[in-house]
Amino acid sequence: MAGAAEKLLGRGGPWRLVEEPTRGIDRGCVNDTFDLHDCTVGRSRTGHGFCRGGDSGGCQDRGVQLKPNYPVRTSRLVLRPLAAADVEELLADRGRPEVCRYLPFTPMTREVLQARLAGDMSRREIKQEGQALTLGVRAKDTARLLGDVVLFFHSREHRGGEIGYVFHPDAGGRGYASEACSALLALAFDELGLHRVTARLDSRNDASARLAARLGMRQEAHLVRNEMFKGEWSDEVVFAMLAEEWPNSPAHRTHQASQGS
Repeated sequence: MAGAAEKLLGRGGPWRLVEEPTRGIDRGCVNDTFDLHDCTVGRSRTGHGFCRGGDSGGCQDRGVQLKPNYPVRTSRLVLRPLAAADVEELLADRGRPEVCRYLPFTPMTREVLQARLAGDMSRREIKQEGQALTLGVRAKDTARLLGDVVLFFHSREHRGGEIGYVFHPDAGGRGYASEACSALLALAFDELGLHRVTARLDSRNDASARLAARLGMRQEAHLVRNEMFKGEWSDEVVFAMLAEEWPNSPAHRTHQASQGS
């Protein structure tokens, strides 16, 4: 799956920031074998984000914090941090070659997943730049783990972040990815107080690109043969959304609708 964790089959992606901080993050990840049809430093409005350096009201520089109230709920989904008990369900998608096609690793084993879940992959909050928060996405009606989404906090100074997402192929076509990523963007903009959020994808990952566009993210760049990826030069596309674009975005409307259900 776009991607510390992975993407809805993007290329780099969520796992990359945690494992290789100097290389950035994983690029959002959507398996292109199926179509997901719906698949100044400022202060956060909810008080979880930044203090303005020039505030005169005794505001102390606390750094950045994101401590969601779990579980994060939408109309059909429940998002919460991953745990050791999720390993078998995670293996069902991260262990699949087609899911890893555009991700910076080969199919994961149970041992690799157990090690990841014992570390950063189970983080519950963001306290400083360079950290990522990965949330498992479960269906309310079945409690099945459909995939996961990840939010990377790259820069405190520039208030920049990135999202990634990974979903099981069987979860496609129902709008789960759009609903989950919309909730993730709400955390990024409304709670963490970010200025800009990006998603980086392998250019061949059409399904992941369609998801980013459905969220209302703009394609800002197409980097030609910029990276050696799994033995070949490959292209990367970059999508982005600004804080001022978030309130009028399709993702915001999706999130608002899911909160009203």
